[in-house]
Order: sequence, then C-alpha cells, then structure tokens
Amino acid sequence: MNTLSVALGLACLGGAAVVGGASPAGARTELEAMVRPIALPFLWRSLGDASRAGDPAEAFAKAQLLLEAIPGWADGYIVFAYRYALDGGDVALPPAARERAAADRLQIGLSVLDRARASCQRDEIDLLVSMSWLVELAVRREPGIAPLLGTAPAVLADGFLVAAEARGAGRMVREQRLFQLPQLVAALLAAGDRARALDLLDEGVARCAEVRRTDIATEWRALLDAVRRCLRGDPTVDGAALLADDRLQPLATFLR
Repeated sequence: MNTLSVALGLACLGGAAVVGGASPAGARTELEAMVRPIALPFLWRSLGDASRAGDPAEAFAKAQLLLEAIPGWADGYIVFAYRYALDGGDVALPPAARERAAADRLQIGLSVLDRARASCQRDEIDLLVSMSWLVELAVRREPGIAPLLGTAPAVLADGFLVAAEARGAGRMVREQRLFQLPQLVAALLAAGDRARALDLLDEGVARCAEVRRTDIATEWRALLDAVRRCLRGDPTVDGAALLADDRLQPLATFLR
C-alpha cells in the first residue's frame, strides 16, 4: 500500500464519519484517532525506500505527504524525526561520509519538526523541546557532525528552548536551560563570544531563584557565580575545585 492509497483511505473514512452524523471537526478528531496507530508503519516503509535510494529530499517529501494527511499529530512528527535522524545511517561509509550523512539526517529531522509547528500549534512547545533534545542526541551519537552544523550544537539546542520559553514553556524548560548552561557557555567561549557567555552566566545566577529545590538552587548559584568570577580573572576563586567538578567539564579549557 502506498501513501496515496493511505490518503484516499483516510478521505473515505472521513466522509463516512460525516455521513454518519458527526460534525466535520468531530469527524476529523475521530478519524485522526483511528488512523494514527496504523499510519506510522506505512510512513516508515516509504521513508526506508527513499533512504536506501540515498535521496534525503525524497524522504522528506514522503514524510510530509503522509503526516500532512493527519494534521495535528505532533507525536507522529516527533517519532519520525527521531527515528530518521538517529537511525545510525550506513556504518559502512567512510567516517567523513558517515558524518555528512548524519548531519543531513539531523537537518531533515529538524525541518520536519519545524514545519510541524504550523499544524500542531497546541503542541508547539513540545516540538521545540524535542528539537533541542534531537540536536543533543544526534551529536552524542555522531560527534563528528558538530562542525558541519554551522552553529555550535549547544547554541543550536538552546535556541529551541529560548523559543519554547517565549511561547510560555513551564518551569521544567527553564530549569533545563539553567542546568545546561556550562555547555552553552563553553560553546560561546570557543566561538570567541566572551561577552555573551558572561551575560548568560549573569542571567543564570539570577535564574537560580526559580529552581524549586532551594538546596539545589543555592549550590548551583554558587557554582555559576564562581565560574563567572573565574572567567573575569578573580584570583580568589579556587580554580582547582571548579576543574574537579564533573558538571563543569565542558568549561575545563577556559577555567585553567
């Protein structure tokens, strides 16, 4: 069964629901609930064919065709994007080619999730957070893609969380950003953006007041403040203690 057949089948089911007395909106909701469990295998088969043919553009087009037939299905977009970006690719490729292919898959996965925001507006925050996590997981799986992304992975991932915050994301996202600050600050310092790195540390120290656990907030505030002072050349900071803290390993080069 191809994606056209699935789309036609969905249309027939929707028509039957309306004829049966359901309102158009109610019929659509009922239809989406019915077909979601069976749609993803057809999608993945189609994507597998495109992937084996080595055509990322075709894979993206096929994903959009089926997912757009079931608008508002945020989970479907997320499952597709993660599986496509993180499937491991062809391990037989030479390292450089494998890294390039992994970077391409990540960009396609992010594009799918970004486009999903238009049809899944109620789940936009979840999609943005998923985009942030996808960057981190893809780089962890294939570290060599980091230079190919055009932006430091930590900066790229944080940008999606910033967008989620701007749309009203809750405390969990704010705390996630706060505890990922060492990676982000290290990425900015490596890129020569020292002023922004220090500004983020200032913001992080202030944001510790939002952490629910006061003991954790107090410890993390003191740690970020020590990093901030160390980077500004304060001779009273115990640099050895900072270097011994595993949470600050991304910053080790800049704390010596």
